[in-house]
Amino acid sequence: NKNGGEFRVFRNRNSRYSDAQCGSMIDNMWEVLSCVLIGETFDNYDTLTGIRVIDTSERNKMLHRIEIWFSDLNHQESLNQFLMDTISKNLPNIQSHLSIQFKPH
Repeated sequence: NKNGGEFRVFRNRNSRYSDAQCGSMIDNMWEVLSCVLIGETFDNYDTLTGIRVIDTSERNKMLHRIEIWFSDLNHQESLNQFLMDTISKNLPNIQSHLSIQFKPH
C-alpha cells in the first residue's frame, strides 16, 4: 500500500441522523461497498487491497467510518468517481449525509 492510499467514507458533521440511524447507515454502506468492491465491478479492482470499518465512538457520540484501501495512486480519480457513483445509485437517501476524504499512504 505504500504507493497507494485510502478513501474514508463517514457521516457529515452537520448530519442530523440519530445514532441509531447512523448505525443503520454504516450497515447499509458496508453491505453495498463491500459487495461491489469484492464483486470486482470496478475496472481496476486488482488495485483494491482492503476495506474495513473503524469505530471511534465516544461516550454519547457514535462515530464510524469505512476505509477503502488501494495500491496505485494512478487510479485515485477513477476509484473516487466509482465510489460516488456507487453511493448515489445504491444509497441515494444517505448520500447528502456522507463525506469522502482521500489520504495517501
